[in-house]
Amino acid sequence: MWERMLIVGTALVGMALYDGFTLRNKLAARGKLVYGALIALSLYAAVDFIFTLNLFDYLDAVIIPFESTAKAIEEALKTDWEK
Repeated sequence: MWERMLIVGTALVGMALYDGFTLRNKLAARGKLVYGALIALSLYAAVDFIFTLNLFDYLDAVIIPFESTAKAIEEALKTDWEK
């Protein structure tokens, strides 16, 4: 667990330093809102990674709305020897 904390901490500190110098006084209010949302998602994923919590993943969020469409496409693309 300490190794994972070190990896995530290093990545977040590096990202904060880079973004702090690069984006200072360059983002409008809408950009700050989007950036904050992305940081919140990153922190959520980092906590899930560090503590191995198996929380709701990004893949789960994509599967819910697109599962039926993906299955229909898969059925349409099946060949004769796969049926």
